[in-house]
Amino acid sequence: MIQRIQTVYLAIVLVFLTIISLGVSIFNFHAGEIVFRVNVMGVQQMNETGENINLLSLPFYVGAILLMIVCFFALILFKNLKTQLAVARFAAMFYFVVLVFVGFGAFLGKYFTDQDKVTLSLGFGFYLLVLGFPLMLLAVRSINKDKKLIDSVNRLR
Repeated sequence: MIQRIQTVYLAIVLVFLTIISLGVSIFNFHAGEIVFRVNVMGVQQMNETGENINLLSLPFYVGAILLMIVCFFALILFKNLKTQLAVARFAAMFYFVVLVFVGFGAFLGKYFTDQDKVTLSLGFGFYLLVLGFPLMLLAVRSINKDKKLIDSVNRLR
């Protein structure tokens, strides 16, 4: 199991998602003295000193946990390549959907703050999400390569 490269890719994606689900900032909106910090827990409205003013819960946490579960299942299904490939493809599509929602939140989130001048700063969690997606695609590609290799060996028998 560990000698296959897709296991390494999926493990790195799981580590990235675990770090994100611990509450790392995905992006921040700065509107004067008020900062809107977006992470998987929701949107925290804070003043300059870092005191929480308001917390708006969004279902980002549910998406992160579901993505972690699907990636974990793709990781442990190494004995059945056909099922592993199907689960990994589903995980990659789900990961893409999560990235699209995060992208919409980043670029359309200025309208949710109800502030005139808002600047966006991307956080560490955003970069982890973006770095995890190519690793997920590489895992799907590696699983597909293994499946084709085993199918070609079976043809020779």
